[in-house]
Amino acid sequence: MSVRRWACVVAALAAVAAACAAPEAQRPAETPYVWDPLVPPATDRERLARGDAELARLRADASAVLAGLDEARAERDVVRLACLDERAEAARVLLRSGEGASESLAGAIARADVAADAELARLGALRLRARELRTEAEACMGRATYEADGKTAVRATGPEGKK
Repeated sequence: MSVRRWACVVAALAAVAAACAAPEAQRPAETPYVWDPLVPPATDRERLARGDAELARLRADASAVLAGLDEARAERDVVRLACLDERAEAARVLLRSGEGASESLAGAIARADVAADAELARLGALRLRARELRTEAEACMGRATYEADGKTAVRATGPEGKK
C-alpha cells in the first residue's frame, strides 16, 4: 500500500475512535422509547394488565381461526376444512396454554416470584404464534389480511373535466 492510502486508513480509524469516545452530551439523541413486549414492565399491576391484554389478543386470534373452521364446515368446503382443521387444533392448544400462562402469571405475581416475567414472555410468544395461525387460516379461506391503525377514508372522484 502506498503512504497516501495508509494515511487515509489511519485518518478513518482515528475518526471512528473519536466518535466512539465522544462524551454523552455530544452524541446524537437516541430514539424515543417504544413499547417492547419483551421488556418486562416495572410494576405488578402493569404485568397483570399486559398479561390480560396478551391473553385477550390471543383469544381474539384463536376465535377467528375457529370461526373460519365453522364457516368452512357450514359451506361443506372440504379443501378449506382440511386446511383449517390443523390450524384450529393448534389454536385450541395455544388458547389452553395461554390461559395456563395467565393463571401462572397471576400466581407468580401473588408470590412475588421472578417467574412472572417468564410467564409474561410466554404469553407474548403464544400470542405471536396465534397471530401467525390466524394469518395462515385467513390464507386458507382466501382472505388477504391487511391491518390498519386508525381510520381509513376512501374518496372517489369522477374523471377530469366531466360533470
